[in-house]
Amino acid sequence: MMASDNGAKDSRVPHEIDVYNKRRERAGIDRHEPAIGLALSGGGIRSATFCLGILRAMAKNKVLHRIDYLSTVSGGGYIGASLGRLFKDKARTPREVEQGLASDHSLLLWWLRNNGRYLTPAGANDVIMAVAGQVRSFLVTQFEVLMLALVLACIVTFPHLLASLWLSPGQTLFFAGSPWWWLLLLPAALALTAAYAYWFLGRNRLPDLLTALLAAIVGIYAMHVAMAAFAATDDAVSNDSVITVLAYFATVLAIGFLLSPLGWIWARFMMGRPENDDKRRLMLTHVLSHCLRASLALALLGAMDLFSWYLGYLFMSVLSGQLSFQLGVSFSVVTLVVVVARNALPIVQANMAAAKRLPLTQIANILGLLLIMFIALLWLALVQVFVLSKNDNFAGTPLPGALGRWLCVFGAAAVFLLINGSVLQQLNRSSLHFFYRSRLARAYVSVGNDELHSGDAHGGDKPRFPASVLAKRRRDITDATAQVADLLNGDDVAMKDYQPATSGGPIHLINCCINQTEDDRTGNYNADRKGVNLTVSALGVETGTHGPVQPGHAAWEKTTLAEWIAISGAAVGSGMGSLTKPGMAAMIFLSGLRLGYWQHNLTKQASAGFHLLQKYQAMCGEMFARFPGLRAPRWYLSDGGHFDNTGVYALLKRKLPVIILADCGADPDYAFGDVENLIRKARIDHDAIIRFIDPESLPPLAGGLSAFFGTPDSIQPGTSNEYLLLAQITYSDDCTGALLIIKPRRTEDMPLDVAGYAARNASFPQQSTANQFFSEEEWESYCNLGLTLGRVLTTKFLHDLHPWINTGTTIGTNNATLTPPITRMTRNQRIATTLGTSIGIGAILTGLLAGWQAWNTRQDKDSQQLSAFATEARTILADISSPERQHKGFDQALDAKIDLLNSIAHTFPVNSDQQQVMQDIAEPLQNLCPPYGQALFNRCAADVVTLNAGARSSMHWDEAMASYSGFATNAPLLAGEGQQALATTSAATPKENSAGTPSTSMPSPPPPPPSSVLPSEPVVVTAQRQSEANAVAAAPEHYMPNPASVVTQAAPTRQSLPPSATPQNKSAFDRAKAACVTKSSQSFVLYTQIYDEAQRAPLSAVLTDIRSLGIATPGVENVTVTAKRNGNNSPARWNQPTILYRAEGQDCAQALAIYLTPFGSARQAVRAFPLPRALNGAANILELWIPNPSDATGTK
Repeated sequence: MMASDNGAKDSRVPHEIDVYNKRRERAGIDRHEPAIGLALSGGGIRSATFCLGILRAMAKNKVLHRIDYLSTVSGGGYIGASLGRLFKDKARTPREVEQGLASDHSLLLWWLRNNGRYLTPAGANDVIMAVAGQVRSFLVTQFEVLMLALVLACIVTFPHLLASLWLSPGQTLFFAGSPWWWLLLLPAALALTAAYAYWFLGRNRLPDLLTALLAAIVGIYAMHVAMAAFAATDDAVSNDSVITVLAYFATVLAIGFLLSPLGWIWARFMMGRPENDDKRRLMLTHVLSHCLRASLALALLGAMDLFSWYLGYLFMSVLSGQLSFQLGVSFSVVTLVVVVARNALPIVQANMAAAKRLPLTQIANILGLLLIMFIALLWLALVQVFVLSKNDNFAGTPLPGALGRWLCVFGAAAVFLLINGSVLQQLNRSSLHFFYRSRLARAYVSVGNDELHSGDAHGGDKPRFPASVLAKRRRDITDATAQVADLLNGDDVAMKDYQPATSGGPIHLINCCINQTEDDRTGNYNADRKGVNLTVSALGVETGTHGPVQPGHAAWEKTTLAEWIAISGAAVGSGMGSLTKPGMAAMIFLSGLRLGYWQHNLTKQASAGFHLLQKYQAMCGEMFARFPGLRAPRWYLSDGGHFDNTGVYALLKRKLPVIILADCGADPDYAFGDVENLIRKARIDHDAIIRFIDPESLPPLAGGLSAFFGTPDSIQPGTSNEYLLLAQITYSDDCTGALLIIKPRRTEDMPLDVAGYAARNASFPQQSTANQFFSEEEWESYCNLGLTLGRVLTTKFLHDLHPWINTGTTIGTNNATLTPPITRMTRNQRIATTLGTSIGIGAILTGLLAGWQAWNTRQDKDSQQLSAFATEARTILADISSPERQHKGFDQALDAKIDLLNSIAHTFPVNSDQQQVMQDIAEPLQNLCPPYGQALFNRCAADVVTLNAGARSSMHWDEAMASYSGFATNAPLLAGEGQQALATTSAATPKENSAGTPSTSMPSPPPPPPSSVLPSEPVVVTAQRQSEANAVAAAPEHYMPNPASVVTQAAPTRQSLPPSATPQNKSAFDRAKAACVTKSSQSFVLYTQIYDEAQRAPLSAVLTDIRSLGIATPGVENVTVTAKRNGNNSPARWNQPTILYRAEGQDCAQALAIYLTPFGSARQAVRAFPLPRALNGAANILELWIPNPSDATGTK
């Protein structure tokens, strides 16, 4: 038995020992012969082909049957599965397998040679099929992500939607920002209370109580100070930043101190044995950490809510054509980037060594995280546009109101998740696993589907090979062999039936990786390995250092050999062991280019039951690289090389006397990274020490064979006969074992065709594993190289390995030799390097000096521009205030001065003081503007608006946030409902249809303009508009409704014209309604600004009448309160009711100004000013500014 081979205590389970003994008996091996394990490492088809050469060399030397354990990883598993399937119970003896594999004319060799391109054996047809499958997988993945994104979007938008249910049209949210941010007060209060409890624990009760009471008294006083400060800011005409800061600071202090008694109460409830205080404090610290996590989550949700609203706003602006200029600029920027990249690419290619030093993995990780955020914001923005649209007639189809649309989206997505959430296999079907698996099954696993297997074939299919696959190749046999593109039932075999050891073959151990980024014992993040070794075989399932156990899950019965070989070779996936990173996992998952596999926990500890949302739990885990590991109900499996690429790990636990390793991982620098990883894990997990044997101590023992041995120091890139490494394994019980490593390398006696291929391919035989399509010359070169290097594996050689490691000398490793060799520079190169370094340092210093000078120059320039701004502002203010200017009015000279001032303001950062100066100029400038239609009206209006904007260049964000805070659902579940309820809190409105627009079945007469909200005299515009305004003004004033009474009365259904609706008034209404109908899906939106809260209530009647024109009125903003809240100076001041519009809204704004012109000669006219094109914003936005009555002045 193996226990006596090297003195090690046999730790194997009885079932394994029984299988091992029967295997040896069937193979005709003496029970006292040392056990031998063969490990075929990962490396894709390169490893499979090289290892085939090794196996054939061993077969030729008649030692293949001596292999007791065959441990494979990834590509080594391809050929390992082929070997295992050659054993056929009593129909084929191990000696027959050995003879057939040694033959140079076997059908097996012909088959494997012709399937070097196993992924696409049919050429273009297979490529098209693979692309089609990948596109399908990609689309399915995106759809699944969409369902999750919709649920997330509904959750993110729900607080905003809920808050808007309490808003009536014309109202705005009472707080700034997203409702999610206001929820931050909850974890903050809890965290502060926990902090108080932390300090009150274990102290004297009376001092603690007095401290808490004192804090409460201070908190009450601070709250009094805060209320007084806020009252002072409300009464202030302009913003006082000191009082505002005091108000907020006092509020924070008040809340903080008032929570102290709650902390004291919490601490009293936790009181107990003093020795447990440390545990209680640890618990309170955990509470703090949970509060921090909750705060970060709420902050992120709020940011997503606001930014997605902004993106949705921009999206609708793009549809309306407003952002065409910005998109053109973006396209130009992209074009510029492409041009720069095109010119920089040759430079990067010429310095690939520098490019290799870039942290590409970290860059990919960051890009992946950004991609996830982009996708989430994209779907969230579209949900914002659809669900929270002001237009219920979205895309021409009547839909429920905002709340109804939210319920529809959330309900449909949630139901879909519930219906499909339990089908875990859908995740595997959307990956490349089945494509990869089917190709491996046909090319490698199918070698067992020959005439000896015909009785076991399922479904009535004929065997793939009409004769024994080990028979001599003949033309009639190859012609009758099924094509590799044909999928036959007998190609694969159930894993529980795959038992080559019962026929005298090796015990085949297939190694995979269970990804684990969360420790299943502690729940902490697994920052190092991020994976656990998984070994499957006929013996059962092995995890980590544990021995095999019989699978406890029914899923094991359904697994197949090809399935496990594909999992063992799943090199690309969301989970890749120690290489796993969230961003990369997200990119791989979203692309669909993944080979990882979800499998139910196969151990007996697995929890049974129905998991309703297991697919989406796994999906989120895969997308964000959160894998719980061994004890979870599901495992995410990937390439065994993600844990140990050598395959030796599974053999170490069996303490074998002799282990042979074909180290075929891509290693162009011969740094032995896979062996390094093995040595580290062997020491940590198995308490086994691996030391290399000095080749110089072998000649007396090995004779001429010692020339083939080297060390990690001596085996370097290039040609040499040193390709073997011998190491001593010292197991945990001090017994020893021999580890023989075969390293693919160019030798001096390669066949001519192999040497020729090597001459043309400098990286041979360490070419990239990414190449999975072997040509004929590649296949022959690697297979023959393996055959050449494996010829030393004779019976005597293997028998002598264990004595050699006990008598040979162990050595260490020189670190310098494991780094890539550095070529010594010539004298000219050293001179050039010295000069380049000197020049480089000089260039850096010059650059720093130039940067410092540029900064000083910029500071000086800003000071000069600030001085010029102040001088020009004083000049303009003096000019506007002069009697001469009051007589001349606005002219080109004044326009030129204002243009100069605006241009200066754009050359340096404008603060609140400079903005206030510009607004001080804008206020008197309004009275100098000529009437609408005259030559300089547009220029004067542009100057007024630009000055009031304070040098802003874009208003998209402001407009988007205004629409966010002013969005109101009117509280109906469905569109069209709740109109009477609305009428009780707002002015009378015409009855609306389900689309939210005035009913077309019965013409709605215009409501009379309110009499006390917009006091004015008739607007002087064109002659036609003047006559219309005068005609409207001629209406009897006693028919005008009282705004206060309108607010409290229910709205009557307007079936006929009221007395005040004269023909002139109806004409103004019809003209405004016709002018404000847009051709796009977006209606005009009017934002209203007031300066005093007393203006809000009577203004509701005006907004109700405006809505009857089909114009949305999302809210009324008190700009004075907003300025104080934001710590800004007083807002822009308008001395007349003014409508601001962009070019597309000119007709609507002018017609609306006529319609809103109230009656009575003692009041001001409503003006319409165009916004300059420099102030970017949506085309459908209108702004109505209602002046403070105390600031209002008459028209000039």
